[in-house]
Amino acid sequence: MDTWVAGNASIITADPTYPTKLIMPEADSFQPAQALTALEDPNAENLISIIGGHIYGVSPAPYTIPAGDSPKEIWMTEFGPLSTATPTYAQSLTYAESVHNSMVTGQYNAYVWWGIFGTPTSAGTWGLVNTSGNPTVMGYALGQYSKFIQPGYYRYNATARPSGSVFVSAYAGTQGTAQHYVIVAINASTAAVSQPFTIANGTVTSMTPYQTTSSGGLMPQSEITITDDAFTYTLPAQSITTFVQ
Repeated sequence: MDTWVAGNASIITADPTYPTKLIMPEADSFQPAQALTALEDPNAENLISIIGGHIYGVSPAPYTIPAGDSPKEIWMTEFGPLSTATPTYAQSLTYAESVHNSMVTGQYNAYVWWGIFGTPTSAGTWGLVNTSGNPTVMGYALGQYSKFIQPGYYRYNATARPSGSVFVSAYAGTQGTAQHYVIVAINASTAAVSQPFTIANGTVTSMTPYQTTSSGGLMPQSEITITDDAFTYTLPAQSITTFVQ
């Protein structure tokens, strides 16, 4: 990989009409060693923009870029159920947790689902929409993140596991001149959880929850009022709730 990147990558990264960012090494289980030689080669390192890999068989973990290297984004570039079986709603929660773990634990910059459309014909992944164009349970689960966290948003510090069954991540960014806040909360428990939230260093007076449960996906709920930057919300059993301001 080092030899190819050092000798050939500039053909695409410096193309005068379509300059393209290079992603490597696409390790099946995010193996840092597969990129290390190229990252330690000054003739290759500056041609690499993104370190990409999959999380099959491994848990997301921080990826250390060698000291002195130019900045790299870290992308999780493929994941999905390796089965032709129709995914259940409970399974979709597991994959929502993989998004949470990729963003929070791995501190990745992107999460890419393997297939976007249709059903697999061999061992593979179900799409986010079916052959009729309707969202699948996986589509709803990932949509709790992708619909509201917009390009250019940053992830902010949050208590990632406020209880054993609840996973929380927080994001913010600007659209136009307005600042927007997004909180995604997964309740993997079979019981509802009354969860308190506090927003530090920001002024938020209301948020709208959008919810995915076994009854349906991305359903808007009644707007909630936030007093003194704090609120408590009951997260339904086995649910994903995204609070949007």
